[in-house]
Amino acid sequence: GTLYPILYRLEDDKFVESKWSEAVGKKVPRKYYVITEEGRKALQEIQTLWLDINRSAAMIMEDNTDE
Repeated sequence: GTLYPILYRLEDDKFVESKWSEAVGKKVPRKYYVITEEGRKALQEIQTLWLDINRSAAMIMEDNTDE
């Protein structure tokens, strides 16, 4: 039960846009989400931060017993 609240929040923050498909025949309309340019920028920032954290953690975890 956490996926839709996350999508709604991303939409409120303008990181994704939602669009409804049209009902054709017996098909039920579906809601689709697409990442926005602002969302892509935020994703890039998060990826950069994650890589920095990961790199720092790897440095801490290195075996420095050779010194």
